[in-house]
Amino acid sequence: MQRGASIFSSMARADATISIPENIEGYDENSQVPCVLLRDEGELQKRIHVIGSHDLSLDIIRDMLKIRHPSMEFLSTHTGSLSGLFAIKKGISDLCTTHILDEREGVYNIPAIKKYLEHIPCILINIAKRMQGLIVKKGNPKGIKGITDLGRDDIRFINRQPGSGTRFLLDAQLKEAGIDKHNIRGYDREESSHTAVAVMVKESVADTGIAIYGVTKIFSLDFIPLVEEDFDLLVTKTFTEDERFTMLIDLIQSKEFKGRLDSLGGYNTKETGTIKYVNG
Repeated sequence: MQRGASIFSSMARADATISIPENIEGYDENSQVPCVLLRDEGELQKRIHVIGSHDLSLDIIRDMLKIRHPSMEFLSTHTGSLSGLFAIKKGISDLCTTHILDEREGVYNIPAIKKYLEHIPCILINIAKRMQGLIVKKGNPKGIKGITDLGRDDIRFINRQPGSGTRFLLDAQLKEAGIDKHNIRGYDREESSHTAVAVMVKESVADTGIAIYGVTKIFSLDFIPLVEEDFDLLVTKTFTEDERFTMLIDLIQSKEFKGRLDSLGGYNTKETGTIKYVNG
């Protein structure tokens, strides 16, 4: 009964339930399992669900979509860029957000799509270019100047989860700087969003972490820029024929959306809404 509150909370968010017989431990991935819907099918069709990387732009999309189309619901699950790509590959989702840098080519997302989604028709749309950097407390009390400082004994770092674009970025930066990840205090401490990293720094749980510029304004932190990267939306060709895609792309290409991103700071919206790549 100690877990009762969390169970009820999960039930409140669930769309369906499944029953697992006592004589089996569970179902294998991709198994077809009967379920009982907790919501009307029509309600589920009024939902846009994105899986992948986290960004403040997703909150703006959620807010604007609700205003423009009150019956619609926008959900984002922050599992990291690579998990988002695999969600599309496995047919779990039609949309994912991603910012995976290919070290060899110096290109974001397209090489990863070619590698993991070779035969899946989809299009890549730019949401925005954004600044990623090290975030620190106001005044930068530890005097952190860049990636090389992460190897200092007095610096506590907070990382992002494996498979996230930010984790790929960190590892590439460490490799370039010749820093052994095992020498970083906190490399194995992980959070799943930029805001979670910012909270850890704000509350002095960590001295620094990598996050987008936008969260520094929210939490009154300082920012040490590292790179400008592409934050993109990957959409299956099937979903582009759905009316929900029209709602989404019209919103992303609107002046209002670009204006709201610009007001956050740390975003470059010159290519926002443009199709960068067509796969398959």
